[in-house]
Amino acid sequence: MSSVRYTTESGELVARDCRSGELLHKYSFEVPIRQFIPKVEFGGCVVLLDARVSDKPTFENLFMIRADGTNIWSAKLPESHDAFVNVVDQGATIVAHTWRGHLLEIDVATGRTMSDHFTK
Repeated sequence: MSSVRYTTESGELVARDCRSGELLHKYSFEVPIRQFIPKVEFGGCVVLLDARVSDKPTFENLFMIRADGTNIWSAKLPESHDAFVNVVDQGATIVAHTWRGHLLEIDVATGRTMSDHFTK
């Protein structure tokens, strides 16, 4: 669905049809959204939830969802007791940093880690 626009409203991620403005889906999460990157050319939106407010020691908080609310993929952390802290859009890939110092390049289409560099 290439005519989807993603925004945030009252802490929720909202998907609307670009042409009609029709609401397609509202996403509520257990913690606030830290970042989101619309990737409609890949069929969805990359979402990073804010790890600072989670009490989970291992928080898999980076994923991609479709406009209908289904999960396309969830990024895998390189080790336990970690979480993603930011992402940068690189087109067909995203670069994601983890709390424990990993820098991952992730394929947007599949969510597969293409490279992992330890930076600390």
